[in-house]
Amino acid sequence: MTHTTAEKGYTPRQRFALARLEQVAARRAEPGALDAAQEKLLRRALYTCYLDCLDAGLAAEARAVLSGRGEGDARADTADASDPPRVGGSAAT
Repeated sequence: MTHTTAEKGYTPRQRFALARLEQVAARRAEPGALDAAQEKLLRRALYTCYLDCLDAGLAAEARAVLSGRGEGDARADTADASDPPRVGGSAAT
């Protein structure tokens, strides 16, 4: 999590949700480190963390993390929060 997260006045629950999403997203960035089954589990974990961020009111921030942008760009995101970003693999997982 970046140092600006605490400065933005997030609640502890919001900070936790963002930190989890960032940690799982960082693992996704490690090419070739996982076999197919592990990759499927990672995609599910990433989606679950994304939903936790939505539930905490952090749709823009979550989309920024998944798109590779920093949290500073999160507020500029105007995408529909109900349309989750593609996290890789087939849609039928």
